[in-house]
Amino acid sequence: MISIVVDAAGMPRKVTPIRCSDPAFEKESLKVVSQYTFKPGTQQDGTPVAVQIHVEVNYRSDGFKNPLIATSYRVSPAPGTISNEPGVDGVYPLGSKVTPPAFARFSDEGYGNQAFNLPGGGACDVVLTVDAKGNASDASTTKCETPAIEKVALKSLLKSLYQPGTLNGVAVPVRVLIHLEFGGIVPSKWHRATLALFSANSDLHDRVA
Repeated sequence: MISIVVDAAGMPRKVTPIRCSDPAFEKESLKVVSQYTFKPGTQQDGTPVAVQIHVEVNYRSDGFKNPLIATSYRVSPAPGTISNEPGVDGVYPLGSKVTPPAFARFSDEGYGNQAFNLPGGGACDVVLTVDAKGNASDASTTKCETPAIEKVALKSLLKSLYQPGTLNGVAVPVRVLIHLEFGGIVPSKWHRATLALFSANSDLHDRVA
């Protein structure tokens, strides 16, 4: 449920959440409501006035598809990094000389759905090596919100493809720590929001600036 002020031109102002069944939908719901143009309220003589209303936003999916879930990530040096030089295996630490690898394609192997349902967003820290071809290996978790999400986090990262780290423009293998967490719901053509409008108070138009 969202409270908004519809001004005399029909534009939504002061869009404020009242309650939400799942915090994951709050940001997208505010965005949806803010994009609408409304028929403004009027006084008895027909003069448009600003009024406050409550809007209920309900989501449904067509075709019984699952919602698209985004995953956010952050790359940082692996724990214990004390040098910029490669190890005996030729793998570089992430330091001042090496640019970090990045996702070319994230392969979600169940991580997003599990992270979506966790109160902390399924935060998980994984140490792994990304080779010069952008493939990941030798992965292990250092910390996760719950042990139940460790397996899908590791599987997702190991199956993903990466843009390799570079040294002076040349791709090199790099050992890094990747922090994963739930990144929000991605709108799509089947992801629809329906709005139900409620009067916040019959005389609120007299009190809205």
